[in-house]
Amino acid sequence: MLFRGTVVVAAVLLACSIAWAADEGKKTSAPEEVSEGEMLKKSTELKKQGLEVVKFVLELLNVARQEKDIQKVNCVNEKLTAAKALLLITERADIALQEHIVKKEIASARHEYEKINIAKEKLKMLRSEAQACTGQLTYTGETKVDIEEPKDEKAPPQPKTTQAWWDKLWETTGLDRPPSASPYM
Repeated sequence: MLFRGTVVVAAVLLACSIAWAADEGKKTSAPEEVSEGEMLKKSTELKKQGLEVVKFVLELLNVARQEKDIQKVNCVNEKLTAAKALLLITERADIALQEHIVKKEIASARHEYEKINIAKEKLKMLRSEAQACTGQLTYTGETKVDIEEPKDEKAPPQPKTTQAWWDKLWETTGLDRPPSASPYM
């Protein structure tokens, strides 16, 4: 069992390193704009957020175990293993970041800071995936609704209710209104 767990952790670390190589060209934030002090402060904050994600997924695992649903347990356990591996990467990158800042190796420090940012994003995804395993729907984004009014002055004003819309339709088309479907209307 220990060997299997080690293989899983190694596979997750390998997947993370492959993802890191793939994402190397894409920057999640502009670390050049962040000072050394801000990097240290944000890195500590991101590490705490990662720990909170691991705790949350662990709670989901306990709930799945109480429900005695083996599919949920396996799914959440897989996400928990990946989250723990990412947390380990975050902690190691935080230590390396601190060392690089002390040695005044700013380029290397920015690299470690970028690792922490990527791990944070992946941890957010794992949290959502773990919630999906248990059947909880999640939406992490912000809802925004844009309503555009027609700018054409010739466009007729839109009625406020559905009934007014139907009345306007029957008036403009010249068709007879169909009989009511309900005898109570």
